[in-house]
Amino acid sequence: MNEDLRELIPAAIVALVWGFVMFCAWWVLIGRAGASSRGRLSQQLIIFVLGLVAMVSVVFALPLSDAWRQNLPGLIGLGLSALVGLASTTLVANVMAGFMLRVVSAFRVGDFIRIGEHFGRVSEQGLLHTEIQTEDRDLVTLPNVFVISNPTRVVRGSGTIISAEISLGYDIDHTLVEPLLAAAVRRTGLEEPVVQIKELLDHAVSYRIAGFLENPKHLLTVRSALRQNLLDTLHRDGIEIVSPSYMFQRPMAPDARVVPVVTSREAVTADKVKAAETVAFDKADAAERLSSLRRERRALQQGIATIEGTAASESAPEDAPNSSDAVREIAQLRAEMTRLDAEIEILEQTPDGD
Repeated sequence: MNEDLRELIPAAIVALVWGFVMFCAWWVLIGRAGASSRGRLSQQLIIFVLGLVAMVSVVFALPLSDAWRQNLPGLIGLGLSALVGLASTTLVANVMAGFMLRVVSAFRVGDFIRIGEHFGRVSEQGLLHTEIQTEDRDLVTLPNVFVISNPTRVVRGSGTIISAEISLGYDIDHTLVEPLLAAAVRRTGLEEPVVQIKELLDHAVSYRIAGFLENPKHLLTVRSALRQNLLDTLHRDGIEIVSPSYMFQRPMAPDARVVPVVTSREAVTADKVKAAETVAFDKADAAERLSSLRRERRALQQGIATIEGTAASESAPEDAPNSSDAVREIAQLRAEMTRLDAEIEILEQTPDGD
């Protein structure tokens, strides 16, 4: 065998070993987990660091002279500095923005969020990007630099205010219409109704109607239901809605009212209509559920460790780790972990449907 080729054998072995390690790491962290967890920051960071270590290991395994070996760390540092400098406006900027978003924790997977003109639910948070699923079921990928550079509005999971606006004529007394508007809010299932006169327009009075929604899961459906109940309540009481303003081109009696014949007397709520969110935010729902299951599993692991540690620290024989109470409680926690593992595996293997 040629002497030059023989000297390359150690470097080739190191490259093969690291190639196998990188493949296994990719399969465990990303390939096996599927699309639902590709965006996890820790997974991508581990792959990135392993790649850097593999590259440096292969370079050091090459048959280089002593002079080259002494200068090699400086050359590697210079190369990395040049790489960072060239990519600082895009790659590194997005990576740093990703770290910043994780530290701030302004939102998490499953939250309703508005960034600039984009509105939807967060379906993925990655090292370089944030993905949201819009109400049209489309997936929008936003660079993390864009996310931190624009005002971010997050719907709180503890509840939000649902509001609507409507314009009524000046011939309608506001003391008469305000109770009706509040009743429409209550018919929708919202709490703490608020009715405000928002603006005095040239042709009508503009009202803002709002109520508290405790569970924002069906945000879009409840907004639509509120508007439906406003129409039904006002039309049932013979109150004309003049927004947008009418341009009458036919003779009408002075007491005529533009009100349709109301056929339904039942209040519209999110429970009585097909929720648009179940179709629009399927990936965000799955991602939120997966994140919640993982948090529950970590809590169970901590509970088992606490019970085992407490039992082991007791000196009395009846409090030993194999005592019946400790064994029974640990067995229940492990059974719950098994159930969570099965559900997590199903969610991780479920495709996006794209």
